[in-house]
Amino acid sequence: MAGAVFSPLNIHQDSTALAAQYKLIEAKVIFIDNQFLNLVIEAFEILVKTCTDFEFPLVVLMLETDPYAKTAADDNQFLGYKTYDSLLNVENNSGFEILRPQGEFDPISIVFTSGTTGEPKAVVHSHRGAYLATEMKAMPIYLWTVPMYHCNGWCFTWSTASLGGTNICLRTYDAKFIFDAIVEYNVTNLGGATPVLSLIANANQNPLPFKVNIMTGGAPPLPQVVLKIEELGLILTHSYGMSEMLGPGTVYPWRPEYGSLSLQQQAKTKALHGLNHMLMEAVDVKDPVTMESVSFDGSL
Repeated sequence: MAGAVFSPLNIHQDSTALAAQYKLIEAKVIFIDNQFLNLVIEAFEILVKTCTDFEFPLVVLMLETDPYAKTAADDNQFLGYKTYDSLLNVENNSGFEILRPQGEFDPISIVFTSGTTGEPKAVVHSHRGAYLATEMKAMPIYLWTVPMYHCNGWCFTWSTASLGGTNICLRTYDAKFIFDAIVEYNVTNLGGATPVLSLIANANQNPLPFKVNIMTGGAPPLPQVVLKIEELGLILTHSYGMSEMLGPGTVYPWRPEYGSLSLQQQAKTKALHGLNHMLMEAVDVKDPVTMESVSFDGSL
């Protein structure tokens, strides 16, 4: 509503990488969880030394407990900040006007690729793309087990808000935290890469009292992992994508006739990458040298 462009940064990077990304996006406001404050301060100190025109952004600090507690920001001679709570408590907001995009292709976010095959690349997402990525029922309750810096949380950042949903966030997660949050808040949806699925599958937990939709992406989960998580009450959808195409780009839609397959075959079917969804006009696999389509035979 403020007309800003959103850019979630990977907190698992070092301060040098964060400084480079911050310099590129030229952020005017930065929201920092107190847990990662020292990392951000280190990145700022790098920019002060290397950039003659560096200007500090407005820093909004999110504190977990006492909003008036002393933090590392108080000891930094450069850094002025507001707390998130104080920002929410601003009384004189009567003059606020919503800044709407001028066109559907105006940017809504800048995300960075994971850097698996090289330096992370910046990818600009448009309002149109974010809108089309909305694929949940109205008023979902979404449990965040996907980091937001992974392609805007696979676009659930937008879809949950646009459907009037509720976000449930975990500071740290393990299987018990996940299961407790699902039951306490009546979670309807969550997501996670295959390590999250394995974490859930190996948990010593009783089946959930209701069904919950879980979306996974990237490497296909093992059939035994799929079977185990579904025994626990989670309904799996497998997708695949990348930052350059707004996150999830393919999905394997479940058909009623698949219910007649054996449980083992159902698990194998759910691990398939599937078909392009509405964001993608088409999907193909090409030979990187000839750019010819490869055979549809499952071979590498």
